[in-house]
Amino acid sequence: MNSRFSIFLILILFITFLNSNFALSDTARKIEIKDIIVKNNQRIDAETILSYLNLSSGDKVNYEILNKKLKEMYKLGLFADIKFRVSNNNFADINKAYDIGADAVVVPLIDTISDLKNCINAARYKPLGNRSWGPVRLRENYHSYEDYFNNAHSTQLLFPQIESLQGLNNLPDMCTLDGWDGVMIGPSDLAISIGEVPNFPPKSQLVKDKMEEIINICKNNNKIPGLFAGSLDVAKEFVSKGAECFTYGSDLDFLDEGTKNSFDNLYNSMK
Repeated sequence: MNSRFSIFLILILFITFLNSNFALSDTARKIEIKDIIVKNNQRIDAETILSYLNLSSGDKVNYEILNKKLKEMYKLGLFADIKFRVSNNNFADINKAYDIGADAVVVPLIDTISDLKNCINAARYKPLGNRSWGPVRLRENYHSYEDYFNNAHSTQLLFPQIESLQGLNNLPDMCTLDGWDGVMIGPSDLAISIGEVPNFPPKSQLVKDKMEEIINICKNNNKIPGLFAGSLDVAKEFVSKGAECFTYGSDLDFLDEGTKNSFDNLYNSMK
């Protein structure tokens, strides 16, 4: 059965693909395009942009096709930046992440209490949520299913990602809910939401102030404040402001760096 989803082309800044049922792991499965919406275009009309994209409502695509289309559009040199994003705030993906052994799950694009309730519903067993039973791999520190079940809420962390002004404004109310542990800040999308350029590391003082505001709200409500750092300097800066955890780089960054170092070592050894 094919899923249906909407494509939003946010030109000049980013392209967003939204689908609550399309998992990142489903790279080969084709899904049907429901809508294509062009926004923020200034010099180029929507019809011309869609002709470059060469996709229509009803077409069936997968990640490989979408990624290829985005790269082709970016190479045109007509857009400042194009990014690809899929929303994963859905029951099945969150369930699956914990069942295969994740100690913590980060759920992107959490803007409202309703968004957070959906996360908690998928991440927690009753009475906090409606997570279904299906851990296919017991962690070595769990001795039985009973042990796993009784300790799941205290040992498996849930981090909604706050990456918009709306999410920031709603965060104090979100902190009244039980069943989640901390926040991961998305600096780039946060910058976009307040009308700033998504530089990385963040250059705008306004963006940094909003990030610090999120950290303070978390600390005042006994939630763990974290962020995507990407570099040691950014991590140090925000740890000094109260951040307690951060992601450092990405798998692609590490793969690139490791490959480069390996070839450099090989080259130097042959001199």
